[in-house]
Amino acid sequence: MTRQTPRLRLRLLLTALAVFSICAGSAAETAAANGEQSAQEAFGTVEPSQATAESWAVAFGPRGTAKMQRDLRYSLPPRPDLSSVNREVYKIAKNPPHDFWKLASAVPFTFYLPDKDGSYVVFIQLDKMNLDVIKAVPSGQIVDFIKYMGCLFFGTLDGRRDARIKIVMDCGSMNLTSLMWYGGLGTVRAIAHGIDDLKSLLGERTSHFVIINSSSIVQTVVEPLKRFSPTSMTVLALGGPEEYVPHLQELIGTDSLPKLYGGTATVPIGQSPMALAVEQQIRSFIAAKESRRKARNKSQ
Repeated sequence: MTRQTPRLRLRLLLTALAVFSICAGSAAETAAANGEQSAQEAFGTVEPSQATAESWAVAFGPRGTAKMQRDLRYSLPPRPDLSSVNREVYKIAKNPPHDFWKLASAVPFTFYLPDKDGSYVVFIQLDKMNLDVIKAVPSGQIVDFIKYMGCLFFGTLDGRRDARIKIVMDCGSMNLTSLMWYGGLGTVRAIAHGIDDLKSLLGERTSHFVIINSSSIVQTVVEPLKRFSPTSMTVLALGGPEEYVPHLQELIGTDSLPKLYGGTATVPIGQSPMALAVEQQIRSFIAAKESRRKARNKSQ
C-alpha cells in the first residue's frame, strides 16, 4: 500500500471536492430542468404578471385610478398558487376535452380584458358558432367544455381570490330559425348548465350574463338561462346597439370594451393578452397530455 504524503492527501482532497462540485452542479441543473418542465406543464410559457393580487384589488377598487387600471388592463393577473387550487379543478384544467379545438369553434367563448371592477369580460358570439359542429356535438360535451374553460381560467390563470367574470353573449344576426333548427338553443342551455355546474367547484364566479342583439329571440334565450343559472347571477337581455351600448359602458367601462360594442379598446376579440394566455395554456396542457399518452404506450 502506497504511503500518502500530506501533499498527496491535499491533492486527493481537492480532486474529490472538484468531482463533488461537478456532480452537485449537474444534479442542480437536472432539478432545475425538471422544475422548469413541471412549471411549463402547469403554466405554459406565458409570463406571469409582476403586479400582486393586492395591486389589482387597489387598482380596480374604490381607491383605484384610471392610470392604475390602464397599467394593468393589458397585463395578466397573478397566477394561482397550485397548492391552494382545488385538486379536482386542476385535474380538469390539465386534461382538455377530446377534440378541444373543434368544440372551441362550436362555442366561441373568448376572454377579453378586465372591466372597471377587475372582472374579466367574456364574449360569446353566437353568430360565429360553427353550426355544422353544433348539430353533431352532444349537449353534454358543451357542458364539459364550459366547465373546462372555467377550471382552466380560475385554476391556472387568475389567482385572485375574488376573481369574477362577466359574460356578454351576442346573438348577432342569428334568428329564431337558426337558434331552433341548428342547435343554438341547446347550446345556450348547455352553457347555462356548465356555468351552474362550476358553482360546486369554484363557487359563484359569474356575476352578470348580458345578452345583446336579442330582439327576435329574447324570451327563447333568456328563460333557459334564468332557469339553469346560479341565483346570484344577473341575467339581462337587451336589443340593438342603441339599447346595449349605454348599458355595457356603464357595467363594464368604455376602456374595457372593443369598438364593436361601443368601447375604446383597440385590441381585437381573440387577441387580448388573456385570450392569448388561455390559448397558450391549453396548447401546453394538450402537449403534456400527448406526452403522457406516448410514455404510457411505450411502457406497455
